[in-house]
Amino acid sequence: MNMQILPITNSNIEEIVDLHMDAFRGYTNTKLGRKYVTEFVYWFASQGDSICLTAVSGDGGKVLGYVVGAPEGYQKKMNSALLPQAVWQSIFNPRVIFERNAWRNFALRLRMLLRRPVAPVPATVTVMRLVSMAVVPEARGIGVGANLASCFESIAYKKGFSKIELSVYNNNRSAITLYEKCGYILKGDKSSSEVLCYQKNAESKSPNCLIPHASDIEGERIKIIYSKRKAKTPAGKYSHFTPSHLCMLQELESEVLGILKKNDIDKKVDHVKILDIGCGNGFFLRQMVQWGFSPENLYGIDILDERIEYARRLSPASITFKRANADSLEFATASFDIVSLFTVFSSIMEHKVRRSISSEILRVLKPGGKVLWYDFFYNNPNNIDVRGVDRTEIERLFPDCTVNLTRVTPAPPLIRTFFPNSILGYLALASLPVLCTHYLGTIQKE
Repeated sequence: MNMQILPITNSNIEEIVDLHMDAFRGYTNTKLGRKYVTEFVYWFASQGDSICLTAVSGDGGKVLGYVVGAPEGYQKKMNSALLPQAVWQSIFNPRVIFERNAWRNFALRLRMLLRRPVAPVPATVTVMRLVSMAVVPEARGIGVGANLASCFESIAYKKGFSKIELSVYNNNRSAITLYEKCGYILKGDKSSSEVLCYQKNAESKSPNCLIPHASDIEGERIKIIYSKRKAKTPAGKYSHFTPSHLCMLQELESEVLGILKKNDIDKKVDHVKILDIGCGNGFFLRQMVQWGFSPENLYGIDILDERIEYARRLSPASITFKRANADSLEFATASFDIVSLFTVFSSIMEHKVRRSISSEILRVLKPGGKVLWYDFFYNNPNNIDVRGVDRTEIERLFPDCTVNLTRVTPAPPLIRTFFPNSILGYLALASLPVLCTHYLGTIQKE
């Protein structure tokens, strides 16, 4: 059968959830219901260091199988994210509460969340855990599982992991047979435990496997995150009619104008060429037009098609919008005076992709050109899909550049919790630099 191994995408998650529900019928997470399993798959697909692959048929893109995994130690982070969903779903599936295995799983997750680590977490994790794999019944026995396992191993190897480990119930004969054929070695005795542990050294040996580029995997992860976020974002959260959000935008506008004036950009707005990466609906570029910049010198890119289409509808026709990945910019070297980045790098979890994008930015910037940077530097404990970018990493991403940053924007969760409709409350918090969580400033190319 003709097949491809590709990253899990937003378009095939529903098929993967269907497959998981069927393949693991009777397991606790499946008994918690479809919503829980969907969150389970979403969680892996949204992690920057996970491996999430699907086998699709070459004739129509039908999902034939999938595999997901994450570095050793992922359990606590996953449990923290999914335990509330598990509790909520158990209310609607009360029969699960009375099952012995369910109580054991809940207790295990709680212990994981509450206990303190007995030893420091190593700086570098070398073990990748293969957490879940399944193949549709009609595609079993034709190499789908072996191809998924082989591709999983190759990507783990390329990511720098030296070993792969997995667990499987001792009555799952088909899975055990597959793993042993793929070279996994049993740890311990088959007869001594209900759950068997296997391991193997990671190698790159998948010539027939289409290994997606890191930026493609990261791009699909970001699409999944934004699709999920769009569905869950309450109306008005980012509206100009919400006083705290309006204050944030006005503060940001004032600060950006000050930076542009300080760098004498205000004296040459007619011919300054600007690229906005992660332009979204084009809001910032429309602001630039209001400030006097020429629309024909403004460019915006985003990886989401719907955002680009929306930006085109809202913006002057002479602004150029493209759907594109920032790690492979289709612009000539030294094309732009300014490249703007508004909360872009915090959404990128993969370090290699961050470095690739920063290299492309420096390539398209003119000598003496500037990156206009705005992003948060603290991690948000309530949002595992993003990661803050501190000054040390910024300087590492943009070597041999002059970095000038200042702290702005009080922590959005504080504002939304305590002062969502108070302008004075926002201004009070904004006056305390210790509560400001974002860097705003310039990174100048020498």
